[in-house]
Amino acid sequence: MKKKGLIISIILGVVLVTAGILVLLLLPKKSNKEVFTDALGKSLGLTAKVDDKELENTISDFKSVLEKNIYKITIKSEAREDEAGYSKSDDVIYFGKNQLYLKSQSLVNDKTINLEGMLKDNKFYFEFKDVLDKVYYIDKINEIFNVAAENNESELFEKLVTYLGDSFTEAINNEDVKTDKAELTINGKKYNAKKYGYTFTGETLYGIATSFIDKLKADDTIYDELKKAFEASNFTVEGYGKIELTKEVYEAMLDQLPEYAKQLKSLGELATLNIYMYDDEPISRQLTINVDSELGKIPMTISDYTIDGYYKLALSTMGMEAYKLEVKEQSSTNYSISLYMMEEEIITGYMSNKNENYELKLETAGNLSGNSLLLKINNDGTGSLNIKTDYSENNVEYKIETVDEVPEMDVKGSVSVEEMTDEEKEKLEEFMEQFNVFGKNMVLDQENALLEVDA
Repeated sequence: MKKKGLIISIILGVVLVTAGILVLLLLPKKSNKEVFTDALGKSLGLTAKVDDKELENTISDFKSVLEKNIYKITIKSEAREDEAGYSKSDDVIYFGKNQLYLKSQSLVNDKTINLEGMLKDNKFYFEFKDVLDKVYYIDKINEIFNVAAENNESELFEKLVTYLGDSFTEAINNEDVKTDKAELTINGKKYNAKKYGYTFTGETLYGIATSFIDKLKADDTIYDELKKAFEASNFTVEGYGKIELTKEVYEAMLDQLPEYAKQLKSLGELATLNIYMYDDEPISRQLTINVDSELGKIPMTISDYTIDGYYKLALSTMGMEAYKLEVKEQSSTNYSISLYMMEEEIITGYMSNKNENYELKLETAGNLSGNSLLLKINNDGTGSLNIKTDYSENNVEYKIETVDEVPEMDVKGSVSVEEMTDEEKEKLEEFMEQFNVFGKNMVLDQENALLEVDA
């Protein structure tokens, strides 16, 4: 029964993630290549352009809110597993005005965890009561969190994504984009659509790779940003120490990559993507991949359909739908959700939004009934999550509110984690092993200010 419950929990999680991909793509009238590459590029997030000024204002507004206000998040959770397993936790987090404080009190069966932490004077203090004899701190915490921003890693990532998207577009040949008329039946209605199709081959991948490499070679700033990112990551290899990205190594690597990329040409046909347009909007995308098996290559198709308040995501093989997710608009505030396996409904539920009070409920159906998930997000800053399986139940409640001040820890006599004795480390490791949280070995790394785990 435990195994069955675990499988259902995984399915519920997958449905939550899948339900979040309801995206409409708006495409102008362009050439076959432009229509096709724009549709696919936007699907992958490669051609989406962000208004830099709008993004800058949004970030600025967010920072301003945190500088002027202090927020308190209270989280209460309770979990039961069979008759023997029980845990309960009361947690609170304060943050804002460059301050942070957290406190956690947990009970797992007959064992307790009491953790307290505070950010102050460029140090993060923490204490495990009844485990460690002292309060410890990680120094220079602000510098650690500012490393990424100082090295413009977001700007580098945006530039690489742009180059990749451009390389992808350039590798598509307009004359190879197939067009046709097609009639699609979606949610019981027929639509006369225009079909754009393209078959991706090893040659396509080779074209993308070589074009991308050429763009890296032509941009002298890429190396500088990569070098900074390498230095910030403090990348090391056992036996060699810290690895540095020199200009010579970078250029030699780029010169060698096209030769390696030639191997892509021999891959042959890899996948076919068909995009169906209706009133200049994509209403369906269907990706077919040939999967090797003992019976030869078997076509597997992933397809989605979006129109008139209806969304469907399906996985098909040999002409049959193995899995199908449907989301239907029932009203302006309510959507029904159904997940099918071989035409048998295995999960049913709904999403609703009433005056910005959001609710998502999923339940297993048929032979798998008895498992459920209920998520509530309220407009007053409160919410809850309840998950039930055939062997466990988990409840979480939260509340977000503004407050006037942040509590402080008593940090008299605190010492750096670098001064933690082997005995203290062993006590902490033994304590954490009782809860099977971090595995066998846990090392406090002052240089990176992280809890490194060797499971």
